[in-house]
Amino acid sequence: MRFKNALFRIARGPRLNGLRSRRLFVIAVVLIGAAALVGHTVVTRAHTVTPIARTVSSNTRLEPPPRESKPPSRTTGQASSAPIQGEVITIGKYGFSPQTLTRPKGPFYLIVQDRSGLPQIELRVDRVAGARLTDVPLPRNRFDWTNMFDLTPGEYVLTEVNNPSWSCQITITP
Repeated sequence: MRFKNALFRIARGPRLNGLRSRRLFVIAVVLIGAAALVGHTVVTRAHTVTPIARTVSSNTRLEPPPRESKPPSRTTGQASSAPIQGEVITIGKYGFSPQTLTRPKGPFYLIVQDRSGLPQIELRVDRVAGARLTDVPLPRNRFDWTNMFDLTPGEYVLTEVNNPSWSCQITITP
């Protein structure tokens, strides 16, 4: 009987240690995997976070932005304290939205939001039957472009140079 108990203890002892080491091994693997997943998520989010875009509807009145704007030329009948309207155009994967824009004569801010994901875009504003008004390259790290225009009545087009099918027709009415 004594011999049988000794054999039982010898056989049983390493088995318990083996189960304990297996459990510790499984716990360690799970913890390392969770840490790797959390680390990967943090690094990925740090590289893909985009700044919160200003959400502005088409006829929202805006205060002048601090940069890249010229003061509006005063015309007769316009009060100096009158707010200037803004028009928002978004560039997505498939082009401009909206594709047409109609507004009355007068100063306005043209706000272009780049959500295309392209490494660089180049915007052009041209008069349909006339000269180029502006040509602006936007690098990937710059998501918005704002410029004030005071256009005469007529037809204009906003295009992206590298994608000729992307255009937004801008009509200024008298």
